[in-house]
Amino acid sequence: MHDPSPFIEQFQRRIADLEQLTYRSAHDLKGPLVTIAGFLKGLTASAKTGRWTEFDTDLAHISHAIAHMERQLDDLLQLAKLNQPAGPPQALSIPQLVRDARVLIEPQHLMVKTNPDGPLVLGQEPQLIAVFQNLFANSVKFRTDAHQFVDVDVNYRHEGEQVLVRVRDHGKGIPEADRERVFEPFIRLKAKQPGTGLGLSIVKRTIERHGGRVWMESPPSGPGVVVCFTLPIAMP
Repeated sequence: MHDPSPFIEQFQRRIADLEQLTYRSAHDLKGPLVTIAGFLKGLTASAKTGRWTEFDTDLAHISHAIAHMERQLDDLLQLAKLNQPAGPPQALSIPQLVRDARVLIEPQHLMVKTNPDGPLVLGQEPQLIAVFQNLFANSVKFRTDAHQFVDVDVNYRHEGEQVLVRVRDHGKGIPEADRERVFEPFIRLKAKQPGTGLGLSIVKRTIERHGGRVWMESPPSGPGVVVCFTLPIAMP
């Protein structure tokens, strides 16, 4: 007879994760709503008195808050989809996943270097494209200069029945003390950082659902960070 305790513990951790995600989602969405409500009052007053410059400024703040909420909801939906039943895994080419993710990223001055003859891994194509898309987006977001040309190196090697993938950028990097914490939902190391704080959480949960693990390392030299993760090899 199987011991039910590991399943109960896993279920309890799952419930705790959902409670925390619900709380943080509500907290993070409340901010933009308060912003919108505040600027709507100013918008009305500006329109009544003909202060159209102030009207345009308030409208821009409202638009910015709405855009943030849209990004937040999109990322939350992406997280929710990871808990839905998926079809059978496919044999996928890492170089092709990299190319498919690259075309979704702006600006155009992002250069991704990778070996075109990469191994095949088992997984869900849309989810793994989203992994690379989130990592590339972070490289652009946290570059040291807004006009900087962004280089990202993707390499991989076999490790037993898995493939180790390493995505290295040359940006600001992440302090070693924060490298586990940034994979938690809604974590932004600085309050004014752009984004929803869900990108790396999506990466972590996706990789774990594929039977792998994810972590960060320092590059051998120079600035930046290396995000490492494993995926199962597609056996011939």
